[in-house]
Amino acid sequence: MNWDALGAIAEAIAAITVVVTLLLLLKQLRLSNSQAEQANDLARADSQRDILKQVAEHATLAIDNPQLQEDIRSCYRQWESAPASAKWNFESWASNYFYIMEQAVYMHDQGLLSDETYYAMEKAAVRIVLTPGGAQWWSRKSEHIGAGVSDRINSARDRSASELRPMMGFQSPASTDDG
Repeated sequence: MNWDALGAIAEAIAAITVVVTLLLLLKQLRLSNSQAEQANDLARADSQRDILKQVAEHATLAIDNPQLQEDIRSCYRQWESAPASAKWNFESWASNYFYIMEQAVYMHDQGLLSDETYYAMEKAAVRIVLTPGGAQWWSRKSEHIGAGVSDRINSARDRSASELRPMMGFQSPASTDDG
């Protein structure tokens, strides 16, 4: 065999080695991407589960406490005339929900919370601020939550005032103007 033939064989082997190496790298890249997607899915599921747990615990506060239920109803009707103890309980209860909502906004923006969960939580927040007393409370409270979050709640409130069913027998101002 001459040197030219050996050189050609060596070049062919080198080319095959490069192609095999590229194919193995491509396979490894696909595997890494698949693992990253699985990790993202797991993180999303964990985040979703965590925020739903917080919402369930929050709902249980009112379900298990008849006095808190009455305080919430009292403050929904009229914030200013509600007893101080009712305002305190409502403030604690509602603020807690809006801080959970703030988490939900940021998690949703990062793709860690499903649209369905986020929009259900947003509607629950809007229902609170659509009540007469909730609107009075929100006018002050909205300054103490991230501006982007307050803007979203206010925008959702303005968009959906007529869509949302009344909460606890209250009609939104938009729905009472029609009839």
